[in-house]
Amino acid sequence: MSIFERTIEWNKEINLTGFNEYTERNLLLEEYACYNGNIDDMVDALCYFKLGYNPDQVMNETLKEIESRKGEINKETGKFEKFKGIKTYKAEYDKCKKV
Repeated sequence: MSIFERTIEWNKEINLTGFNEYTERNLLLEEYACYNGNIDDMVDALCYFKLGYNPDQVMNETLKEIESRKGEINKETGKFEKFKGIKTYKAEYDKCKKV
């Protein structure tokens, strides 16, 4: 399955199948809010490309991390909430750096 197919499947699993400008903007803002100067905290393949990383490898690492998460959809907010205390895969972005 391609990176894009995996991303689409993940979006289906967390009930993000339709486009909603408000939801998309909030998801981007949440990602940005997590950014604290540590590049691993900001998941954006284009940013990684500009910083000298291979975007396909970055997306693959990101999806491995996302797919390892366990949780459920919060019925009140409609958002995926990760279960706490479960060990998940941590993306290894250093190995995606272009030589």
